[in-house]
Amino acid sequence: MLDFLKKLFSFSIGSFGAGIIAFISIPFLTRVMTPEEYGRGMLFISIAMVFSNISIMGLDQSYARFYDKVNPKILLKKISSLTILSIITFGLIILINKDSINHFFKGEYQYAYLLIFFLFAQNIFRYILVIIRMEQKGYMFSLLYIGQRFTELTLIVMFISLFSAVHLYLIYSSIIGFFIPSILGLIFLFRLINSQSKFDTLENSVKSRSLLKFGVPLMVSTVLITIVLNIDKMLLSLFITDHELGIYTSALQIALSLNIIQSAFNSFWVPYAYSVYQTDGYKDKFNSINNLLTVVMVIVAIVLINFKEAFSVLLGENFEESTSLIPMLVLMPVFYTLSETVSIGINLCKKSYIHFRISFFILIFQVFLLLILINNLNSIGASIGVGTTFLLLYILRLFIGQNYLRFIKKSKILIAIVINLYFYALFVTFFDIIQLSTLLVVLQFLLLFKLIRQ
Repeated sequence: MLDFLKKLFSFSIGSFGAGIIAFISIPFLTRVMTPEEYGRGMLFISIAMVFSNISIMGLDQSYARFYDKVNPKILLKKISSLTILSIITFGLIILINKDSINHFFKGEYQYAYLLIFFLFAQNIFRYILVIIRMEQKGYMFSLLYIGQRFTELTLIVMFISLFSAVHLYLIYSSIIGFFIPSILGLIFLFRLINSQSKFDTLENSVKSRSLLKFGVPLMVSTVLITIVLNIDKMLLSLFITDHELGIYTSALQIALSLNIIQSAFNSFWVPYAYSVYQTDGYKDKFNSINNLLTVVMVIVAIVLINFKEAFSVLLGENFEESTSLIPMLVLMPVFYTLSETVSIGINLCKKSYIHFRISFFILIFQVFLLLILINNLNSIGASIGVGTTFLLLYILRLFIGQNYLRFIKKSKILIAIVINLYFYALFVTFFDIIQLSTLLVVLQFLLLFKLIRQ
């Protein structure tokens, strides 16, 4: 456990640093941009992430899976060729449909070209990070991660100061923010890979079919999850005004500050899980890590929910309405992060298609739920739909994941914890009764204490 914590710390520096920079950017943007412009910029980036996950074909996950079996030099060359072919193909599809894409984003700008640049920049940066993760170079990972966020924020401030506070500069800053640290990462990787001799003992060939067979199901699952993460904004853009979308997006960004913990954990969790799998006591290690993560995520969520009113000062008067949306939106990063640990057995047993089935079911459920709730409760309905969807995702991943690798010792306590957190968030969304909310918090801490004791 001590070794795990040391390595986790080296990766956490980057995630926490990047998270703090992202958090600082929120009040700046909400003060200099109108809700309409802010909402449009974040909508483009959200949709671009969906396209990016499709174009990478899950090959970043294939690299992680085959890293200990195939010479990484050969593996990287093969995966890079497949990814470039995928991006070219996807870029042509975007160009053919550029008029429809530009029309969707309601603007005169050439969004199709921006989308292609985003795919290229984000995929390069993504490969660099996954390679460094597998090499377990935590401090280099942190440097690049912080560098990307810092570059992005610096460019946003520069563009808005020199020109105007329009959403287009959010997009420019995001694209360039991926490119600049990627240059440093490529130099580091070239020296790292060419200086290691351990690769000579690994296989020198791998079939493209094997890489795609593992990666594509994960890609489909990742795309579905990315849509699940962003479908609320897509549907809201169809049913409400750009102003309301901006309000909702600002609340979502506050809730996603929990991604600081998620990013720090996920940066190391997958390589660590693969490295200790089937070693002595690995199930106990997995269980202990899951319990620790559950305690941390739930406590931080409770703090954010309790101090939701303070965020109205942080966001500025134009975004005051967003505070009522925070409690249910906080559940998204909490339940999603916790589901990553309880379902690790699916990945370890090479059953990646299971993620697709879960994600597809969750997406269908979420679309129907959001359509009902948005029509009746607008943005508050969207926040409730998001929280409910991710509660279901966690429960499904917990029970299905344990069918493949049973390491959770007290699943009933975990279920009680997440359900109690869900009803607490739902309660404070509509009511301000201190006695009842305090009772739910006390019950939550009793459950957490029982989990730690077990």
